[in-house]
Formats: sequence, C-alpha cells, structure tokens
Amino acid sequence: MFSVISKSSVILSSILALSVAHADKHDKNKKAAPTKAEAVAATFNVDTAATNLVWKGHKPAVAGSGHEGTIKVKSGALVVKNDEVTSGNVEIDMTTLEVTDLKGDKAQGLKGHLMSGDFFEVYEAPAKDAPKGTLGKPKYPTASLVITKVEKSTTPGSTHTVSGTITIKDKPNAISFPATISVTKDVLKAKGTLKIDRTKHDVKFGSTLAGAVGDKFIDDNFTVDVDLTAKK
Repeated sequence: MFSVISKSSVILSSILALSVAHADKHDKNKKAAPTKAEAVAATFNVDTAATNLVWKGHKPAVAGSGHEGTIKVKSGALVVKNDEVTSGNVEIDMTTLEVTDLKGDKAQGLKGHLMSGDFFEVYEAPAKDAPKGTLGKPKYPTASLVITKVEKSTTPGSTHTVSGTITIKDKPNAISFPATISVTKDVLKAKGTLKIDRTKHDVKFGSTLAGAVGDKFIDDNFTVDVDLTAKK
C-alpha cells in the first residue's frame, strides 16, 4: 500500500513540475512579446517640397532694420509611437539660403554676406583672382537639428515642447522650443519657431562678442519659423 502511495506521489509531483515549467515558459514568452508602443513605431519622412523655413534677423537699435528669407530642408525623418513624435532629425541645405525682403543686387549682396566667413561660412573664400560672383569650395553646406525629446506642452498656442541639438558650422548646441504637432495615419504636421543664439555657433559679426554697439549691433539671436510636413 505504501508503495502505491509513493508511486502516486511521484507521478503527482512530476505532473506538478511539468505544469510549473510550462507556466514559466509561457510567462517568459509573454514578457518577450513587443509592447504596444514598439509595435506601432513608424517613420515619417520629411516632405521637403511641402516644408517651409523662414529665417529672420534684425538690429534692435534700428527700427525697420530686419531682414528675412527662406532656406530649404535637404532631408529628414521623424519617429512616431502611439501618435506621438519621439525623435527625429532634419538636415538643412545652407546653400539654398535666400533673402526675400530685398530685391536685385541688394538681395544678392546680403545673401553673399550671409554665406561668407562673417556669418555662416557656407563656402570658402574664392581665389583673389576669381571672377566676381564666383563661389569657393563648400565649407559648411549643411546644418542639422536632432530631436531627442518631445513632451506635452503647457505653453499657450503650442501642443508640445521639442528638445534636441542644433548644429551650425559644425558646432552643436542644445535647443528647446514650443511647437504645434499633429499626427494622422499617414501625415505629420509641425509648426514652431526656433530662437538660435548665433554666437554659440561662431557667427559673431556685428554681435555683442564682436563689441558691436548701437546701430552696428545685429541681434545675437535670429529666428527660424518652421512649417513642416512629413509622410509615411
């Protein structure tokens, strides 16, 4: 009789052990399954033709002294999880910089100055004997914005606060700005204004760091209005 009971106990113990092992394996597989956020991650590529950037700068001491223009996005992509942007990058083509508040030679003159070593140094200085209007070799032809964090915003007029790193003239600096972002099934829209301290990117002409005062002083900060469209 004791032998029968002993054998039954062994069989029962074996069944319980197999059941526990099966349950553990099931739990491990369950934990390894992708989360909902991971499952819905998607990349939205920037539609460069439908995206607009407008830069603005001015002399604080001179009324009506401001200038503005456009610049184009070269490429970019944003990562979206659960209808929220989590990260991204945008490359800006500095060679497309244009001045839109002036015309003719004045516009071309300011454009050339902004692209020179005094400002964004898009091109190296041409040879001294080069014909007028000749461009040197590209030096800093692109700038970039890398987005590392996007949070819900409490700032009126915006839905999110975007944080990341902006690089101009190969000099990276942290940046944060309010934006309005909306995401549908296939299209992402984002609007915002970046306020950039140019002196942190070695753009010092007419700045406080260059000792400029009065009507010679050009604001250390310039802005870029962004109207971005990205698609799956």
